[in-house]
Amino acid sequence: MLVGWLLALGAVIGLGFSLVGEFEDSGSIPGSPAQTALTKMDRHCPSPDTQSDPFVVRLPAAS
Repeated sequence: MLVGWLLALGAVIGLGFSLVGEFEDSGSIPGSPAQTALTKMDRHCPSPDTQSDPFVVRLPAAS
């Protein structure tokens, strides 16, 4: 009986994986207030340039 339950469980899990489809990683919901605000922010404040220059600050030695 235990083997029957395990086979049934395996069949249900296999069927679930075959019917799940693909997930879509999308960060937008067109027409939502949040998406409208993000679109306006991107238009007025574009993302910063990815280039940067490191700098070093040298402090005087402690006495």
